[in-house]
Amino acid sequence: MKKATTIPCVLSAMILSSCAFQQTALQRIEHFSGLDLPDDMTEIFNSTHETFTGVAGQYAVFSLKEETDIFVGPKQGEPDLDENKKSEILYYLENFFEEVPTEYYPDFSKEFKCALGSESTYALYFPSDLEIKVLMMGH
Repeated sequence: MKKATTIPCVLSAMILSSCAFQQTALQRIEHFSGLDLPDDMTEIFNSTHETFTGVAGQYAVFSLKEETDIFVGPKQGEPDLDENKKSEILYYLENFFEEVPTEYYPDFSKEFKCALGSESTYALYFPSDLEIKVLMMGH
């Protein structure tokens, strides 16, 4: 009789604990990358891979209401992305995030600013579009 009540209790605990750890795309990105992004963004697109170990990759696109100077602080800067790094980002999207529509890909022909975070995270801010596109490669 004891076994019959143990299984439902364990299942209930698992379901409740999985609900307690739900994060928005922005919260997850900030948590794993260490980047501090604007809170007032609107999520346009988000795709998160699943993994049993490590940190799953994620690609998200956010819109801003107005221009902002988001890359301030000790962890954030404006590193230059050379052509190889830009190609690597596009390759990663094309081959590991096939579900991302091409209109959400970064357009490197436009002016952009970049911040690098942990978990191989690239936050790309495109002022002309008022969009931030974040690729977290994870591990």
